[in-house]
Amino acid sequence: MAGWSIDAFASMAEIAELVIVTEAEHIEAMQHLADERVVHGRVTVVRGGATRQASVRAGLDTLSEDVTAVLVHDGARPLVRTADVRDGMRPVRPGMPRSWPCRSSTRSRSPVPTAR
Repeated sequence: MAGWSIDAFASMAEIAELVIVTEAEHIEAMQHLADERVVHGRVTVVRGGATRQASVRAGLDTLSEDVTAVLVHDGARPLVRTADVRDGMRPVRPGMPRSWPCRSSTRSRSPVPTAR
């Protein structure tokens, strides 16, 4: 499944740098997978943190200094399409805020009982 996401991002000429954050025990395999699929641009695989926030931070800390925009893709949703990535890139324009508040992607199937 990770290969699908890597292929999607690697096929886009507008993606100049790809950072993959994963568990320590998967770094070597993920690097091999990425090296096979990424033909243009830079690819780096780094160890994630104890939390999603720490993992995102690890990825951001790895980026080149000349990066002007970042897209964070959660590997838990591996079937990303290039059209979806490009839709996400549209709001990233000069003069726009470089980040937005993160919304939880956790959903509940039933209402949470409220205290009375």
